Order: sequence, then structure tokens, then C-alpha cells
Amino acid sequence: MYWSQTPISLNRLPPSAVGFSMPKRPKSAKPNPAADSDPSPPLNNRNRFAFWLIFLGLPLLATGYLAADWWVGIPPEAQATYVGRQTCAECHVAEMKKWEDSDHDLAINLATDETVLGDFNDVEVKHYGILSRIHRDGDRFLVHTEGPDRLMMDFEVKYVFGVGPLQQYMVEFDRPANMPEDEIARLQVLRLSWDAEKEELFYLSPPDVDEKLGPNDPLHWTRSAQI
Repeated sequence: MYWSQTPISLNRLPPSAVGFSMPKRPKSAKPNPAADSDPSPPLNNRNRFAFWLIFLGLPLLATGYLAADWWVGIPPEAQATYVGRQTCAECHVAEMKKWEDSDHDLAINLATDETVLGDFNDVEVKHYGILSRIHRDGDRFLVHTEGPDRLMMDFEVKYVFGVGPLQQYMVEFDRPANMPEDEIARLQVLRLSWDAEKEELFYLSPPDVDEKLGPNDPLHWTRSAQI
């Protein structure tokens, strides 16, 4: 038996002949320009401005159109008038029932026997040397106290303000002679108030004030800071 002296190169044999397979080199993927590009490039300044112009401009244009249409649709002779709560109740029955007799409903009312909580049977209170008094003249509720010129005089209560824990009283000022009876002039809130829990008249001082206020003081009940 003769052996060949010629060396055998493994590279010339098929892979199955030597008991293993040579790994294959992966094929290089072809470059894809579409995949490398950003599908959503950032907005530049011009595009961003156009976006916000459309985003904000369209609602403004729609609102302006509706407002103009509403304004043009009003007859020139039409005037705004008070319609009262019953007009609202026609469409909002459930809301009306919840609102009735609530603190908001009772916050302000005309001064009548049903709405005035204070005892106006000549009840007096003294504050900083001033003796004030609340009393009645028929159906009118009056407060006798210092006025804007330091003189003591009667002021008629037109409205009551609040129901608890205190009730305040509003009087009328600067009423023109030709003002219709169903209209109210400038209203001022008295500092004389009724404690609904203790059932007594007291003077409600402004915050952080523990001295008598003169009529020229903005915090005096007849001045602009006490409207």
C-alpha cells in the first residue's frame, strides 16, 4: 500500500469532507437613502410661524365673524333691559331650584319686612362718641347717624346685604330729581350692621382701624372706599 507524498491542502477540499462548514461572509446591505433620511424634519422659523398663524388665526377669525354677525343682527332701536330670573328659569329649571334661597340668591334684596333682619324699633349703638339709631317711619327703614358733612341725619335703607352671620344696610346718595322711581342712584354700605346670631346692632370697623374716621377719610362709610 502506497501513501501519496503529495500534501493535501484543506482549502481544496469541500467543507463536508473535513467535517465542518466555513462561515459565510454576510452580504453587505445596499445603502437606502430613504431610511437614512429623517421622516419628520424640524420646522424652520418660517414653517413654525405659518403653523402658529393658522392655529391662532382661524379661531380668531371665526370668533370675529360670529361677533360681527351677532352685532349686525341686533335692531338699531333695541336696548338692553333687565329680564329677571324667570326668563332664565324657562330653560334652566333644575339650576333655578338649586339657586333659590341659596346664599347667592339672598345676598342682596330690597329692604322689606321679610328681608330686614334687624330690630328697627329705636335701637341705638354708640361708637367713637357717635350715638347712632335705627328706627322706622311707616314702611321705611331709617338709620340716624353721621353724614358726609358731620351732621346727624336720617338715611333710608334701600337694600339689605347678606343674611348671616351679619346683615348690612345700603342707603342711597346723589339721587337726581328727575330719576325715575324704579331706578336707584349711588348706593353706600353703612358700617352699622346687624349681628344675625347675637341679634344686636354693632359698628363694623374697617380692617386694622381702631379710631374714629372723619367724613373726609376714604374709609368713612359715605366715601368711595366703602361702596
